[in-house]
Amino acid sequence: MASSSSPAHTFVPVVPSPVSDSATVHVKDQSRPFWTGYQFKCDKQEQEYFERHKPMLVRAFQAWGIIRLIYDTLLPLSYLSRGLAPSISVAYIPNVVITLIMLLMVSCTSRFRKYIVLIISMAFAVFVISTGVMVHVQTDVLVDNALKSHLPRVVKRLATDPEALQELEDYLTIGVSETAVREASWNVLPQMLLLVHTGLWRSTMMSLFAIPITFGIAMPAIPELLQRDFWSTLVIDVMVWGYLFGNLLMTTLNRRRSFLLEYCFQTALETAVAASRQADSILNHTLKNTMGDAAGNIEMFLDKVDSST
Repeated sequence: MASSSSPAHTFVPVVPSPVSDSATVHVKDQSRPFWTGYQFKCDKQEQEYFERHKPMLVRAFQAWGIIRLIYDTLLPLSYLSRGLAPSISVAYIPNVVITLIMLLMVSCTSRFRKYIVLIISMAFAVFVISTGVMVHVQTDVLVDNALKSHLPRVVKRLATDPEALQELEDYLTIGVSETAVREASWNVLPQMLLLVHTGLWRSTMMSLFAIPITFGIAMPAIPELLQRDFWSTLVIDVMVWGYLFGNLLMTTLNRRRSFLLEYCFQTALETAVAASRQADSILNHTLKNTMGDAAGNIEMFLDKVDSST
């Protein structure tokens, strides 16, 4: 009976608290520098993060592609209905072809989906730069259309005065180019929204350089506007770039912080469950040993009682 009275030693594991441990997590402490898109230092975490957000990025790209196909199809048709030169409509054909190819790659072939971030970055760069090219095309076509369709008498009267005719063309170019730049700004908006939704990655960060490239392509086509509004246009371009980068940064940090908190909570919970199972196993083993000792002591006691009688 002496052994049954001895206190049983039980193992009590130290279980980490999921809430308290995960609440102290900082994204930047767990991530590489920002020029890598704040990729996690742990490759497993980075892969899980990408796999979790990949379906969302694929759906966003598909929605963007459908919007672009509708826009790049209806706008050229409206130009043709207004009697503009076919060249302005033909300029949209590469956009339609590129969008269609990318949509088919992402939607019909699953192996390309692992490159969805790179595809989105390429789409942003290509379409933003093409917007700058379209400013050239639209300015030339619209000025020529204005001279031939709306001002034929004026052109006829100024035919003998080349300097006056050139001044008229320059004046029209400024007005038309302002319209082309405004339309280009709206044309860039879907790409910007897609990029912000995608977040900050290495490829998306590199694609941001398409904005100053577009500025460099578009503005020389309209030198008068460039000379008159150079600094204001440059400031606006820098502001747009900074606003876009800031949104990319905040979106990425919020998503990675949310993922990291959930990941740490899940890891701590799995650790707690494993520790609890280990504790149950040790407690069951201890209980079996204690019951075995007790049964042995009882049997010895009964043997002594029988022998004494």
